[in-house]
Amino acid sequence: MYQTDVNGFGGSRFSAQDMLPKPSRAHDYFRISAEEFELYRNAERPIIYATFGRWSDHSGICFFAAGAPANSFLVDGVYEFAGLVDGILTGSGGTSRLFGSTAIVQMDANRRTVQVTLRLSGREAPFGEFLDSAPASLGEATAQLTYAGPQFSVSPLSGPDGATGTITGEIYGNLVSVGLVFELVYPNGDRIIGAVAADLDYEELK
Repeated sequence: MYQTDVNGFGGSRFSAQDMLPKPSRAHDYFRISAEEFELYRNAERPIIYATFGRWSDHSGICFFAAGAPANSFLVDGVYEFAGLVDGILTGSGGTSRLFGSTAIVQMDANRRTVQVTLRLSGREAPFGEFLDSAPASLGEATAQLTYAGPQFSVSPLSGPDGATGTITGEIYGNLVSVGLVFELVYPNGDRIIGAVAADLDYEELK
């Protein structure tokens, strides 16, 4: 069973009886009335210690990252995490799904800094079987975050073609995974929202 908590006001519980045939083989798909809930199935490229997904209803859409809560954080050494990005680009050119974009997260625990590089790409059929469409490069986005505990700062994110936004996240309970959420807005009003799930020393995604 999965419990959502939307903006601190609680939310629905999704169980096996709410699972429906999935639009994409990338996710398990649940629906209750107008609410949709997708959770990454770990089928394409395994993310072992973190996950991500999508929640939406008639009022909006969000992409989330999830992992076990942490009560400590890394305090010494340099660590590199690698992972996957999911999200959506909406704008004048249409709508694209970011699934399969990749992320590199470099954490300097001595300086308490986190350098993030997102290699973004978009796919057609954002709410269908997007894995059957080839990804088109959208460029890179970068940010530097800080931390004094498990949670990272809310920091500026610089994207391609003048896009700007914010990013934040946290390290998860076993200290070998991180999750991030972010947004980018382009000068022409196009917008990206997304989430990152990343594991420590994941060579396949580097």
